[in-house]
Amino acid sequence: MGEAEQHRFGDVIREARKKQGWSQGELGEK
Repeated sequence: MGEAEQHRFGDVIREARKKQGWSQGELGEK
């Protein structure tokens, strides 16, 4: 995965955590 892709993925995770209240640990297990 390239740097740009990792950055985009990080943005998606942040948005999902804001909307769903997910913790990073829960996302990591899926």
